[in-house]
Amino acid sequence: MKRQNENNKIVKPENVGAVHTHTHTHTHTGNLSKKILISVGVLVGIMVLLGIFALIFSLNNKKNESLGAGNEEFNVEGIINGDKGYISSAQVIQTKTGTGPWDANDEPGNDSSEDNNIVRSFDQVIWTVESTMQMKPNSGVNSLTGGILNIEAKLPETCTYMKWDIESMTWTEGTGKLSDAGRTLSAQYKMSESNITVPGKQTLTLILKLEGAKNALEIKPEIKVWLEGNEENEKCTVTNVENVYVSSAPKYDIRLVNRGASLETNTTEGDARVYQYSFAFLLKGDTTSKGLKGVEYPQGDLTFDVNYDLQRTIIGQSNYEDITNGNIKLYNYKYNDATTTTLGKKENSITSFPSNLRFTEGIFPYSSSSDKRRGVYKNGNLKIEDNENGLMHVTISNYGYNGIFPDRNDNSSYPTDSEYSYTEDIGFISIGVFYMQINMNEETTKENTQCYINIEANNMKVNTVRGDTCTKEVDIGNNYIRANHITYPKGSFSKNIQYLNSSGAILEYSWGEGNAKTAINSEIRIRSRIINSKNNSKKDWIWGTDELIKFDDEAMEPILLSNSAEYQSSGGRGSTNMKFNILYAGKQDKTGWNSDSEMIKTTAAELVYFDTLEELKQNGYVCVAVMAESQSGYVASGIEIYLSIPMKLKDTAKVGEVYQTVNDVWIYNEGNAPDRSTQTYLKTTDRSNFPATVWSQGNLPYVKTSYDSNGQIEQGSHGGGLVYGNSLLIIGAEQKVGMTSWNEDATERKTNYDIGRNENIINYRIAPQLNGNADIDGVTVKLTTTLPKGLEYVAGSADYREPNIINNSDGTTTLIWEIYNCSVGESVRTVDFKVHIDEETANGTQYTTQTVILADNDKVGNSDPKNRTVTNTITVTNLSSHRLYKETDEPIVEKNQMIKYHISYKNNTDENVPEFQLLDILPYNGDVRGTKYNGTYILDHLEITGQTGLKTYISTDESVRNITAKDENIGISNNWKEVNINNIKDNATAFAVKGEISAGQGVDIMVYLTPTGNQPKDIYVNSATAQTNKDSEEMTSTDIIVQVVSRKIQGKVWDDSNRNGVIDSSEKYLEGRVVKLLNSTNNTEVTRITTNAQGEYEFTDLAKGTYKVEVEVDDLHELTDKEVGSNREINSKFNQASKQTDEITKLNTI
Repeated sequence: MKRQNENNKIVKPENVGAVHTHTHTHTHTGNLSKKILISVGVLVGIMVLLGIFALIFSLNNKKNESLGAGNEEFNVEGIINGDKGYISSAQVIQTKTGTGPWDANDEPGNDSSEDNNIVRSFDQVIWTVESTMQMKPNSGVNSLTGGILNIEAKLPETCTYMKWDIESMTWTEGTGKLSDAGRTLSAQYKMSESNITVPGKQTLTLILKLEGAKNALEIKPEIKVWLEGNEENEKCTVTNVENVYVSSAPKYDIRLVNRGASLETNTTEGDARVYQYSFAFLLKGDTTSKGLKGVEYPQGDLTFDVNYDLQRTIIGQSNYEDITNGNIKLYNYKYNDATTTTLGKKENSITSFPSNLRFTEGIFPYSSSSDKRRGVYKNGNLKIEDNENGLMHVTISNYGYNGIFPDRNDNSSYPTDSEYSYTEDIGFISIGVFYMQINMNEETTKENTQCYINIEANNMKVNTVRGDTCTKEVDIGNNYIRANHITYPKGSFSKNIQYLNSSGAILEYSWGEGNAKTAINSEIRIRSRIINSKNNSKKDWIWGTDELIKFDDEAMEPILLSNSAEYQSSGGRGSTNMKFNILYAGKQDKTGWNSDSEMIKTTAAELVYFDTLEELKQNGYVCVAVMAESQSGYVASGIEIYLSIPMKLKDTAKVGEVYQTVNDVWIYNEGNAPDRSTQTYLKTTDRSNFPATVWSQGNLPYVKTSYDSNGQIEQGSHGGGLVYGNSLLIIGAEQKVGMTSWNEDATERKTNYDIGRNENIINYRIAPQLNGNADIDGVTVKLTTTLPKGLEYVAGSADYREPNIINNSDGTTTLIWEIYNCSVGESVRTVDFKVHIDEETANGTQYTTQTVILADNDKVGNSDPKNRTVTNTITVTNLSSHRLYKETDEPIVEKNQMIKYHISYKNNTDENVPEFQLLDILPYNGDVRGTKYNGTYILDHLEITGQTGLKTYISTDESVRNITAKDENIGISNNWKEVNINNIKDNATAFAVKGEISAGQGVDIMVYLTPTGNQPKDIYVNSATAQTNKDSEEMTSTDIIVQVVSRKIQGKVWDDSNRNGVIDSSEKYLEGRVVKLLNSTNNTEVTRITTNAQGEYEFTDLAKGTYKVEVEVDDLHELTDKEVGSNREINSKFNQASKQTDEITKLNTI
């Protein structure tokens, strides 16, 4: 759907002249004379007057506000018309009880359709209420515009676990209020002030959102409506609300999970291996697509048993011996959180456990979290009783729910809001973690045997909110765990490397993606990380490491921390006491790295080491690596060791370049720690002189990150990930961009737009930034905005310059702006522009617009687009039962060019409109709409599409200008005649279209007027009205303007006194200079003019074409240099030889 463009556009001056004057003095015998040679500059401005901008709708947007608290009245700013109008009747015209997918029957928990008055729990009911508004007797006026429609919807107290969904009812923005636990809704709707509303009809949708309501519950709200200003006795009650019944059933699930986490520890009974397990109690829907629809909430204590045993067998045999008694029992239990707080025996502490043994680490949500997408609403009190002989009894009490369930686990990273861990058919109620202790004794570690742990949940007992008792789970397949008892686990280690900023924050946008970036002249840290598996036995604790960190010496060099330390270390998932000494390494040839490949392949034995950086430099070496040698301490199983080396960016670092770092690691276990008195790289680089390692890794073939011209990471780069190495992009500035949506006056931010209130224009503001301390100027910033299908850029609305517009095949639109001469660290201008919302947008639709900033790569560098992207989402409300609007595809026309209007009507109801009448009073001089034109015009023809079977009539009588679309004589009286729309060609004053419009159908009318004798700046204003019901007022479209184009070229001539080629504020303008307008096709003169006292000249009412401008310059003058500097607005565009501009083509278009 196209819409009216913005009609008032000025093309800013492109050809600017500056004048400089220089004086030559000649001395002759007997005479003294001066010859003055004046350098003349000429400014040329091109202006195309495109008319007056007119929106499709005109509305004063004011934010709706609710005043007071408690049981106060709501008020929004707007017209109060309840003193003259009232609601004569109100009824529910549609009830939708639920959303698909549908079930085969209506048994408890099921629903077979949306119109059977049955709704499942965790579904919704939508009532569409239509209010018929009439004028009060003796009101003194025939109709009203605007007004505030009040509504109150109240549910019975028995309707628990449900509430009115204000978020989905966007028309309640700023006015909606819930009370009585969400059962009572009070709201106001401000109707359009630009259209007639009374008499008329207005629909509002009421949406009730259910949670786990009990089966067979009856729902029947009491609904009242009234106009603001009505008396209490004028409130209208909806009388045709039917009963709706809830369909739900108990569908519960207990899940046990083993993630293979265990740890050797000392207990009161000696050495033991402690295994972590977890459980969840949850609601479980039938299918992913159905979600939780049809599930009834539980109520009261949730109880179940957990049976466990320990079985042993001879390896290779299948007969098992039960050795449960005295060998396995509950160690402790807790909520699923990151703390060390437990709920069981205090002596069985987990404070020394790695942090990733405190929670499920990616299995379940947290038991409690401020991020409700990661934590349950109210976990309840957890109690586990163990008889220490194979049976635990679990009780969960005082839990809660609010209809919103976590969809993400407790540990994963989510790059976008749309990503999740759990599908919509899962509703977590309570989460717990429990630890089982297996004593390490002769029975559990007997040679040539293997032990197995068996854990099973059963005997569930849960009451429902209806009062029923449920003992059957929907899925028992996840109630059982069988796992090996690990006696001597094999040691497992890994390593990686990352970049941090000087505060210790990871520089990658998302962990592990290789897209780290930092600004030139900054300080960073390189962090080497060693991961020690939690399953490692005590013999494989880390008692020593050698860590070689190789980096690109062109960009980086080690420095000291503010406390003069060479490094910073810490433990991950726990603490460690390991200490290090840092050595500084150079290549044997004393040069830097020749290539990334050389860096990767070079071994520790091939480098030369020094104890300090100063010593390395004094000996003529370039620092290309550091070696961190452990000196003391250890790292227990499950604990990670972080080692960070402070670095600075060198002056030789290049903006836009990517630099890499890799690390090689050697790990020593208990009894094998190096003796640093001899086993140090200061004394030997031969690895055979060092103890045997339990694990080592290095010289991995890392492929550093590379970016394309748009800053996207190229496929195949960052090869091997951060285990192999990592990459750092050097940027000259941190590129950021903000995007906000505003109301029509751009005074308040706005995210909800109501088509029924003519809120069909979005004012967007883009705010780019180049943050940083680098002294970089002349940067070009490119802004790329993508509009979704349904939004259209308003031509000419940008306050900067028109964007490059690309209409994509998928219906989206790309807008591209370039902002020149920006400087890092200084403010960059904002870009404001308007977007038109498609009036056919469905109610509740959300549109998301995206903007990406991209600066000169060679000047500031471009990081991953994720760092440079912003989105803005708006929601559309479209409640109108009937829509009528008018627009034009060509708001600017040439003299005597055919004028085209587009009228669109849509019946958005489920009923036919049997007596539809549309009336268009054509423009005439003196009408109240602002029409003013020369000459005459005829109605040439019409094009009508959409609804078939309609009849068209025209009138040439001026008297019809005083009627409305409700006139019963349209098409009947002698003033009207039926026409063939394809060939009208008559001096019509109006035309009308009549007939029946089917439900959901519409009609589109293209109107063609042929003018004669009009002049530039002439204005034709048109609107249309339509009747949809004889008992209500007609609808009126907004006024649409078409204007005849006016073209002109204007400029100034001035004295460039300082001969710098650009105009300065102190320089004077020249009067009386002859300026000619030339036809550039044949270089013939069109007209000429002389400049006024301000040096100004102007050629007006120009025909479409291409031109040149020529200035006459005598022998005492010369033209200033052409196009001096980069600012096109203050330099000259005249060629010195020809005294002419280049060809001007902008007047060859509208």
